[in-house]
Amino acid sequence: KRKILNSLLERKKKELSKKVIDKILKKEESIEPLYLSLIVDRLCKLDEFDFREIRKLGDGMDAIENYMVSIVDKYGGNLEEIINELFSELCQRINETTVPYFIALLSYEKVFNLYAIERFMTYYNLPYEESDFILFTKLYPSLFERKKDEFYSCSCDLIKKVAKEFKENNLPSLD
Repeated sequence: KRKILNSLLERKKKELSKKVIDKILKKEESIEPLYLSLIVDRLCKLDEFDFREIRKLGDGMDAIENYMVSIVDKYGGNLEEIINELFSELCQRINETTVPYFIALLSYEKVFNLYAIERFMTYYNLPYEESDFILFTKLYPSLFERKKDEFYSCSCDLIKKVAKEFKENNLPSLD
């Protein structure tokens, strides 16, 4: 587990404190490489929302470390719950109108690219900003398998399953 975690961090050229790493590795889910990938994605993408919360905890590295530990605590339970929570977070952080439709695309079998997404959104008369999709793919890259020529697909069947449930629970039928 530790080797996989260190490899993920090394690939992103990031470091986490020993306290945060130990907390991750104590989690039951840490035996799953997908969990490790998702939690590393999450911890390496702190943004203005996160720093607002960190400031409430105080200044300095201790506040950041404690906040990261709280994120690890928050993403416990099973992988489906974690993925669903990440989907909700993506909606809140990027665009609550368009991102649910991007998530819905993950539930389909086919690959998609920017052109396909633009056509999909236009066909259903939905607002679309290319920058929203680009940010969507950058925040949690473990959710996607990036193919050549900017084509994307879901990275695994579990994510596809959760995306389908998310779509059914959060979006009107487009049929």
